[in-house]
Amino acid sequence: MEECSGNHAIISVSNVIKQHRSVISNILGAHAQTGCDTVSSFSGIGKATVLRKLTSFPDQLLLGNLTVSTEQVTDSCMQFVTSLYNEMPVDTLNSMRVAMFTAKIAGKRHAPPKLC
Repeated sequence: MEECSGNHAIISVSNVIKQHRSVISNILGAHAQTGCDTVSSFSGIGKATVLRKLTSFPDQLLLGNLTVSTEQVTDSCMQFVTSLYNEMPVDTLNSMRVAMFTAKIAGKRHAPPKLC
C-alpha cells in the first residue's frame, strides 16, 4: 500500500490477489455488499476490515451466484454481515439492527440516542 495525499492510500490489486488467494472467490461479493459505487457502506466497516474477515470466513459468499436461490444468497450475506460486527448469528437484518441499537443505548437513560 502506498500513501497518497491526505488519508487516502493506493492499494495494488495484484498484491492483494497474491496475498489473499484463499478469498478470491469472495472478494467481488464482499466488495459489492460492503460498499461500492452503487451500494452504501456499513457504519464503521472499511475495506481492510472486510478483507480481514474474509480470511476467517469459512463459507462461500453466494452474492452474484445465479445457480442458488435468493434465500441461500440472503443467508450467506447475513452470516458475513454479522461476522463483520462480531455479533451472534441472527435471522434477519432487522434483528441485528435492534440488537446493535439496544447495546449502543444501554445504560444511557438520560441521553436520547442519535438517530442519524
